[in-house]
Amino acid sequence: MPRRALPVQPQRHVARAAGPPSSWSPAGARLAFTTRAALLGLAVCAVVLTLAYPARQYLAQRAKIAALAHQERTDERAVQALRQTIAQGQAPSHIISEARQRLQLKMPGDQVFYLPAAPAGTPVTRHDGVQTPVVAGHDYLPWYDEAWKSTVAASH
Repeated sequence: MPRRALPVQPQRHVARAAGPPSSWSPAGARLAFTTRAALLGLAVCAVVLTLAYPARQYLAQRAKIAALAHQERTDERAVQALRQTIAQGQAPSHIISEARQRLQLKMPGDQVFYLPAAPAGTPVTRHDGVQTPVVAGHDYLPWYDEAWKSTVAASH
């Protein structure tokens, strides 16, 4: 039996997008893109929110570490200053000078002058913030001015 040829139909040229021809449709592509974008955005937000608190804690701890390092340097300088003061305080010359100043220590060979205290009831004046006893009868001059004037008067 001879075979019969099928009638040939003219082909239509339709532009199609790349991809499987059966599943492609313009509405489906837009929907798939929007869904993918939403899921990607949701995933990015989840990652950002998950990492936000630990990142904040990390930055706060770094700031605290920097503050503590600065405090440590300051304390180390203070300790060095105190060690230097201790070393200076152990020097014999420093001990003697402090004893002279604070305890009125007098060394052999020092010339010492004792001034008697002002008698009770002697009026006292203040000149330039210094409290000085006044010579009786002359309440406007301190005793050392009176002594100087009498020395000058005696020399003439």
